[in-house]
Amino acid sequence: MEETMMSQLKPMLTAPELVDHLKSKGVKFELMGEDEAQRYLSEKTYYFKAASYRRLFPKYVGGEHDGEYIDLDFGQLALLASIDEQLRHVLRNMTLDVEHFEKTRLLDRIAEVPDEDGYSLIADYREAMRKRGDLYLENELRRRRNDLYSGDAIRKYWDEMPPWVLFSVVPFGTFLGVVKYCADRWDDDELKDRHYRLKRAKSLRNASSHGACILNDLGSAEGGTTRLSPLVAQEIADMGIPRRARARWFRNVRMQQIATLLSLYVKTVPRGRSFAVAATQLGELFTRAEENRKILPLRGESATAGASLIS
Repeated sequence: MEETMMSQLKPMLTAPELVDHLKSKGVKFELMGEDEAQRYLSEKTYYFKAASYRRLFPKYVGGEHDGEYIDLDFGQLALLASIDEQLRHVLRNMTLDVEHFEKTRLLDRIAEVPDEDGYSLIADYREAMRKRGDLYLENELRRRRNDLYSGDAIRKYWDEMPPWVLFSVVPFGTFLGVVKYCADRWDDDELKDRHYRLKRAKSLRNASSHGACILNDLGSAEGGTTRLSPLVAQEIADMGIPRRARARWFRNVRMQQIATLLSLYVKTVPRGRSFAVAATQLGELFTRAEENRKILPLRGESATAGASLIS
């Protein structure tokens, strides 16, 4: 049994061996030569990540070249990996902006609610979590008590913590728990819906921060278990994106998350420097994609939908 499992494990290969392996799969080395590809795999990224973009390209079925890729060049994989890195950088910065301004927005809302002083809100939230046996927040705060950046504030306000302190010392996901609590406490349907949209932005934030590939499955039209919120779906329709494109490409969960983030960004982040920087970076991203359109696997409606959504 153990010998069988060991025989199924893939051996580690050197950069030259990886290039030979790709050649056996029909991958060409015209846009990027074999020597440059070897340096790329040794110095700039690792094989598993670069090769993940192969799934965007078709394979031969049957015949002499069965299972080999059709007109796939290694230079295309390297380009996609680079554009994906650029995309992750833009999306991560946008989620950071959304997080900051959503915290600001909720603090302003708390100040406007009659008989809500902030301190009691957080005290009630912490107590409600304890009663249902959810100790995540308490454990999170306890872990950060000696943190170089937030430890002083946590120790000072441990017993009576106002929301402006809590929001400054906890991560995005913990903040979203407060959003949901406030939505239930105030019976605010709009805030409940915003909470679920923010959870999608958080998922994208985590993927971007941890260097996960995004583009390698962006073209999949397979439906997931989630759907776009009606609000975001209507916004996409109002942009003039054809029904056929919406039905096909926005079944993709990653596309749903990106669309949701863009919708939140426009509504949450005020027009100013942060907004201008994000718009510029998105513009540069799509300009680069358009300049390399002929060698990218995205064609037709998928590219049109993405450009319309961001413009």
